[in-house]
Amino acid sequence: MIALILDEEEEINSKKRKKKHDVQKFYEYFRMTQYSFHILLGKIETKIKKQETHWRKPISARERLAVCLSLLLMYMFVMESHLAFGEIGSNVFNVAPIPERNASIG
Repeated sequence: MIALILDEEEEINSKKRKKKHDVQKFYEYFRMTQYSFHILLGKIETKIKKQETHWRKPISARERLAVCLSLLLMYMFVMESHLAFGEIGSNVFNVAPIPERNASIG
């Protein structure tokens, strides 16, 4: 009987530690609290939500916001890295040169 109670207490403590770890990971990944994420989602959800069709089900507004934030944070990290190393004018995101508008073909 005591072993069952101790097991239940250990399981509860384990869940609390996991939840605290998940909250910390969420903040490290998105640089905002879950509360702030849900406030932001509530403000823009109707604007980023896509209509479901019979061909496919779109990703949710929550997932769209998560992807957008992760890409934005990745871009900011790259830019900060280049600024820190003095590569302000580097062409980090230009894979190929952009052709001139009036350039002749051939």
